[in-house]
Amino acid sequence: MRSLYNDPILGDKLLCEFLVNEGVGAYIRDASPNKMAGSLVTPDWVAVTLAYNKVMSLDFVLANTDYVNLGTDAVWDDVATFDEITFEMVFYSDATLGTVQTLVASQVDGTAGVAAFPQILIDANGYILFRPCLDDTGAGKEVSTTPTVETAAWKHIVAAYAKSDAIASVMINGGTEITGTMTGTTDITAPGAEPVYLGCRDNLDAGPLKENYFDGHIALFRAWSRRLTAHERGVLYARAHAKYVV
Repeated sequence: MRSLYNDPILGDKLLCEFLVNEGVGAYIRDASPNKMAGSLVTPDWVAVTLAYNKVMSLDFVLANTDYVNLGTDAVWDDVATFDEITFEMVFYSDATLGTVQTLVASQVDGTAGVAAFPQILIDANGYILFRPCLDDTGAGKEVSTTPTVETAAWKHIVAAYAKSDAIASVMINGGTEITGTMTGTTDITAPGAEPVYLGCRDNLDAGPLKENYFDGHIALFRAWSRRLTAHERGVLYARAHAKYVV
């Protein structure tokens, strides 16, 4: 395994690097120095053939009530002290439009009077929604991308935010960034006692009840406690394009 400390992007304030397509059994590994645990809840491991006849081995299908529990590690609790955050994901959606899907989240926006951890969702119209700061009422602006994220295609996204200017951005497949300025609360919230999930989120007002499941494949999830530069985000896409053909 490469040394992350020798990589100028991955070595600088990397929180986690879940190489989902390199997992085994019920777990996925965090290649970052934090070595967090990621457990799979009922997904199936499958071989997925990508464009140009490239194969990504041991990807997993998230459908119905499948998701990944990234736990309640102290790293996530530290998020409340961060002024910046960046998420990177590689995914493939099998769902048809009309349903909200979760890529990464902890709980539904401000349920049970608790502020929510940053979220990346696919809305019912197929837009990527990045919600970096949500207060205890669920209030807080989101960044919504256009055009839509079509199904049956691999996508690479980088979502970034900094409290200093309250600007959030989303870049899809190395294209033009969509940006927006957050209103109301500008703080990044830790998940507290709630785990961080890939593929679903908790509704604390309903039990809790998990909802907004993702239907498709997730190959990669990374997070940083800083806002990556536009150049760095472009480099990440170039790397993902070479590896995953997105």
